[in-house]
Amino acid sequence: MHMDNRAWFERKDFLVLRITQHTNISNPHVEKMVLIEDITLVKRFVEVIETIPANGDMMISFGPGAEHIELSFENGTHAEKINFYQRKLKTPSTGFNSAKSLEEQELYREVEALLASVKKQ
Repeated sequence: MHMDNRAWFERKDFLVLRITQHTNISNPHVEKMVLIEDITLVKRFVEVIETIPANGDMMISFGPGAEHIELSFENGTHAEKINFYQRKLKTPSTGFNSAKSLEEQELYREVEALLASVKKQ
């Protein structure tokens, strides 16, 4: 697999983090959405993501019912999106990490807890 050295983020001046749980990868309907406006928490998410290897070493094919959660880091004029599919982060290299790091697992648990705090739309 070709490894490009893309970073997780082009910029880091984010003001909010929008976490969106879609029905699945083939249905973009929003099931739940959480808006994080605490800049300290948004920065912490960025810092944790940056500890995870950005060059995924494997490709995965998912069925149409696969889980999809989108993290959209926003500053009002610019947004950068990072996606979880079936509890795995899709890396900037478009692959996935075969070894799921403790940081990736903890990040997913935190996202899951935040989504659990809101009702389905």
